[in-house]
Amino acid sequence: MTWRQRLNAADSDSEAGMTLVELIVASAITVIIMFAASLIFITIMQHEGFAKDTAVANNEAQLSFKQLEYDIRNASRATIMQGGDVMVLATRTANSVDYTSAVCVTYFYDEDAGVLQRFQSTGSTESSAVATAASTDDIVDMDIAWTLFADGVSHLGSARIFGVADATITPPDQEVLTRLSVETSDGRSPIEFDKQITLRTQSDLTLTCN
Repeated sequence: MTWRQRLNAADSDSEAGMTLVELIVASAITVIIMFAASLIFITIMQHEGFAKDTAVANNEAQLSFKQLEYDIRNASRATIMQGGDVMVLATRTANSVDYTSAVCVTYFYDEDAGVLQRFQSTGSTESSAVATAASTDDIVDMDIAWTLFADGVSHLGSARIFGVADATITPPDQEVLTRLSVETSDGRSPIEFDKQITLRTQSDLTLTCN
């Protein structure tokens, strides 16, 4: 084999494959690209989960707020006490018989636990007990089957949860100011409820709840 043939053969071998250094560099670039793609995918999934959790939290809060507004708006009497942490309502609820039934609904904000609780009954035993309690500590100690209405609840600034003062409110043209904030997780902004709710006249609702 002549020197020219050997040179051509060497050139052919160098073009036929990659050197070890080139293979290492190519592998490193591939790993970097795959790592960057994985980070982008994970970030997208995290943002999607964050948006989904935010939507769920907002929907749950809005459903609770609608229930609270319904209870107040359809009340013939709203009694606010304990510095705005307790509200007793003589109001209505939907049912399958006559579509509306008179019920006593009691809301209790337990500031130490950060929860807003709700109790509904057709009688006034529990609501009267809450209304005559000497303190919120006494209410906490009562044997009442509260329903957790909202968790992570706090005052909206320095405002009371219910009303501007302890009082009994009746329609027409009487309003209940409701101001509260509901915390969410993962650093999302709290959901706020700040609304004046007007009681409707309920001439046929004679239930006494406190």
